[in-house]
Amino acid sequence: MKRFAVMMLAALGAFFMAGCGDTIDGTDQKSFQSSSAQIALGLDDEQLIEFVAAANLIDEREKEPRKALDGMTVGDVIDKAREIDEKAFEDKLEEFNKMPEAVRTQIIKEIRSQAEVAAGSRE
Repeated sequence: MKRFAVMMLAALGAFFMAGCGDTIDGTDQKSFQSSSAQIALGLDDEQLIEFVAAANLIDEREKEPRKALDGMTVGDVIDKAREIDEKAFEDKLEEFNKMPEAVRTQIIKEIRSQAEVAAGSRE
């Protein structure tokens, strides 16, 4: 459980720092980071976890994740993750959902905090 939490936070940090509107802007690193963060800030908790899990899977599997995600919406990112490896995506969600609620809540708070910082970098 702890490994998953650390993995999710690390991957999200890398995703935001490696990456406003409704689509991801993969034009350059800064645009990628802030557009991804802006999207994340607009999601409810369930959507946020799906988005992060999907982005994490794409980051793990794609050679150039920024280019792979350019122009995608949240739904597109989730669909792409399912296309790459639906079982791995579902396993990530299942692992998160098995955590105690207090741990899940803390992870979501950390994700939102990182997103706020990353979104601010666009201003």
